[in-house]
Amino acid sequence: AYAGADLLALQGNIKRDPEGYKDEFLLQYRHFLALLDIFRLKPAKESKEFGDLVNFIAQVMKCYPSETAEFSRQLMELLDTHYAVLEPGLRRSLVQALILMRNRGQLAPLDVLPHFFRLFRCQDKAL
Repeated sequence: AYAGADLLALQGNIKRDPEGYKDEFLLQYRHFLALLDIFRLKPAKESKEFGDLVNFIAQVMKCYPSETAEFSRQLMELLDTHYAVLEPGLRRSLVQALILMRNRGQLAPLDVLPHFFRLFRCQDKAL
């Protein structure tokens, strides 16, 4: 797994040469799926690494649409299920990733808006 700065470098490389870095992306995506499974068991646990991976995948997913087809659904499901117990920084990372996908036209507004409105119940001023 890559650290934060390494993920940024990999993100730049993927945007320049998606096919050349597909294996590295798939490795990170599998790491995300493993962390997602762990996270579902302990959703209140703080996880900067998980948030960094979410942002990384959201940034480069347009390069690998078939591999990341379920990514947005997984994030929305995670927010819906655990929004009240998520660590605030991670909750914000998930929302930012969904906003990025929405702004890039990868998600329809009607797909994400109900999830965002549900977050109003959450006591998170920074969100």
